[in-house]
Amino acid sequence: MRSYGIIQAFSRTNRLYDNQKRFGQIVIFQMPAHFKRAVDDAMRLYSSGGGNYVQAPSWEVAEARFKKAIRNLRQAAPTPEAIDTMSKAEKLRFLKAYREFDDAYSDVQVYSPYQVKELPKDYLIDAPTIEAYSGKFNNVKEEFRKDRDDDDPDVNLVIDYDLRCYHMDQIDEDYILRLMEATRSDESAFIFEASGKNQKIIKEINEEILRFRKTNPARAKILDDMWHEYQDKPRNFVNQNFVDALHERIDSRIKGLIDEFASEWCIDPEALEFFMETYDVAKAPSEKQDNQDALKKATHPKEYRKDHPHIGLKYWPKLLDSLREFYVQHLQKLLER
Repeated sequence: MRSYGIIQAFSRTNRLYDNQKRFGQIVIFQMPAHFKRAVDDAMRLYSSGGGNYVQAPSWEVAEARFKKAIRNLRQAAPTPEAIDTMSKAEKLRFLKAYREFDDAYSDVQVYSPYQVKELPKDYLIDAPTIEAYSGKFNNVKEEFRKDRDDDDPDVNLVIDYDLRCYHMDQIDEDYILRLMEATRSDESAFIFEASGKNQKIIKEINEEILRFRKTNPARAKILDDMWHEYQDKPRNFVNQNFVDALHERIDSRIKGLIDEFASEWCIDPEALEFFMETYDVAKAPSEKQDNQDALKKATHPKEYRKDHPHIGLKYWPKLLDSLREFYVQHLQKLLER
């Protein structure tokens, strides 16, 4: 490619879409060393000979920044729960640390080496913990917004910041569903076409689902099962779009989990379902949830004690602890939209 062609290709790839897409990624498969020299020459030419042209950092630099952001976040707030008892100055420190973490986390995910990484193993942090920090960030930000001091630039900087990773799961899921729709001519197709132009799309779908598993394994599992079902039995999806099909399967999974929990704890399933729809994991365990009183009326502790006589008078506090664990471990990622 000539210099102007290289610059044009980079410009189109890196074109900003919204504040979630700040740069793109170009992969060189043939003669990378030769291409690098051509890129450097083009950059020098179109930056008037200067060497300070802007490029995305290397993977090593981006990962190091991400690891440092995690350490700073843990120093500012060892756990999400610790934020509730912080002073105003400590909360401001947390807001700054999480802003930097969110920025670094969003950036690192666009690199190919990240796709084989595992958050708990490689970075000693997991998705539910990040989600809990995110909830605290939004809550604390609202506290500062209500008592805003327009003369404090530090406060203004963090409360005007919109989380970049907040909608990432939704973007991944919607993109995969659009790719799936692209594999068929229309919704009335009875046959799955696995040849020709669909080969490239099929490969991309499999790769995107694998990537989606890193941020939302619960929904990715259902999406992956649906994708394989469609390939094996396309007739099951005739006259049905994939968005509706996925939502039906997720709703069915959520209902099954809630019914199972309700049966175990002797709760009216409809009341439990309504309670879980409004559950706020960002609240401290000691804080009262919305619709908590209504849920208590729908419980049957006497029935529960028949099979669990040891529970005594601890049924309600034990239930609240179990509900929180149930939501975080089983429902949180399924409910995210």
